[in-house]
Amino acid sequence: KALAACDAAQQALKDDKPDQARSELAAFRSLKDQALTLAPSLNDIFTVKNQISRCERIDSKIASSSKKQEALKLSLETAQEESIAYVTSCQKTLETLNREKMLDDPVLRDANQGLNSARSHRKNALDEKLANQTFKDNANHPVKLALDANLKKGDQCVASLNQTISRKTQELTDVKTRFAEHVQQLTAAGAQCSSAQQNARGTATQDRYAAAKNEYENALQQRNDIRDAL
Repeated sequence: KALAACDAAQQALKDDKPDQARSELAAFRSLKDQALTLAPSLNDIFTVKNQISRCERIDSKIASSSKKQEALKLSLETAQEESIAYVTSCQKTLETLNREKMLDDPVLRDANQGLNSARSHRKNALDEKLANQTFKDNANHPVKLALDANLKKGDQCVASLNQTISRKTQELTDVKTRFAEHVQQLTAAGAQCSSAQQNARGTATQDRYAAAKNEYENALQQRNDIRDAL
């Protein structure tokens, strides 16, 4: 019975079931102790001692197998968690960017940082070596199916986020260009108004002064409108 339990432990180990192997090994040890208590001379038989020694070595194999199982479990969990983070990171960044009413450089900087973060999660999900080896051996592994679905969803989100960042970057560039143009207009109008003021006592007419003042006020209003849009 003891040797049967030993064989069962060995088979469980081959089947990648370290917990069951550990249970069978405990049964072996219990039955072995009972047998040796009843017949101590068994321990003097070479073949019995050899079989007992072989069974005892299973313990170290179980420990090694358990570590491998834990490492694989951690790798699978990490791959799946990173694929989920890929989706959520992108979606949150896209939602925040679309919700922003005031478009400026810090908003676009945060959006690009969110995009880079999402890409980092994608890379981490694909870099888990133990998980990848398992997926090669089992293309229908549940974690692989979940990971593939998350990557597909994340890729779609990143494509949309990229387009949105590009569009809003161009919008901000256009606003800055218009603002710079109005600043130039404002400066020119201010210079003309100042010149009209200085010449008011002499050759400058009231109509010329009024025209310069009107142009200055129009340029000022245009600049403020652009500033409010930024």
